[in-house]
Amino acid sequence: MKDMPADLSPQPLAVNVHNHMCLEGNGQGGNEGECNPTLDVTNTSLVFYNDLNAFLSKYGLSSNSGRRIVFGETTTDQNCDGHTQAMARQSGNALRSSSLWQNHAAQLVIRPWNYLGGACYESPSFLRDAYRVN
Repeated sequence: MKDMPADLSPQPLAVNVHNHMCLEGNGQGGNEGECNPTLDVTNTSLVFYNDLNAFLSKYGLSSNSGRRIVFGETTTDQNCDGHTQAMARQSGNALRSSSLWQNHAAQLVIRPWNYLGGACYESPSFLRDAYRVN
């Protein structure tokens, strides 16, 4: 794997991230392939969001300069493609308790994944309660 240069220049105006939180099989590395919707993704999501915050800090990509952190695709609040409303809610709860949220909440943009060709997706797709800010 290649390392990113310490001096990232020019600085991007947005950091685009795609994530779909999922634990496969039994969550212990067995029966890999499909998401197991019975497993709670909260801890995995929290680790991801905290690690993303550390990455942004390490490479000077904080949102202090108006930079947006865009989740170009994330799990929707729909039961579709092996993902569930519960998984979206768990990921949303982890996001709101993460260091990423504490440091960059005002600059986050979250776009749900929606595959219009898929039979199980609603259009338009909504984030509903999963990522709602109270």
